[in-house]
Amino acid sequence: MQMTYIEENILQTVQHLPVEKQQEILDFSLFLKNKIERVSLKKSQKPSFSSALHDFLADVKNTPIEIDTQLFDNDRAVISGRNLIFNWFN
Repeated sequence: MQMTYIEENILQTVQHLPVEKQQEILDFSLFLKNKIERVSLKKSQKPSFSSALHDFLADVKNTPIEIDTQLFDNDRAVISGRNLIFNWFN
């Protein structure tokens, strides 16, 4: 297998480093390789609509949305006989 120019330069540079640093570079490169594999696997596993809907409904059930309606109540006109009579005298 023919190495590229970049691969040759990386190997030459790494060979001149102490063994501890070579191990760090190897560990980091394996970490990157695993991360790339996980990301590509995650992208290839697109959830179906039914499973996405199931997950959404489970989230909604676990964390219900609380709506404060007091804001809307302040905008409503007050309709009661008492207030109408009171307003007529003012």
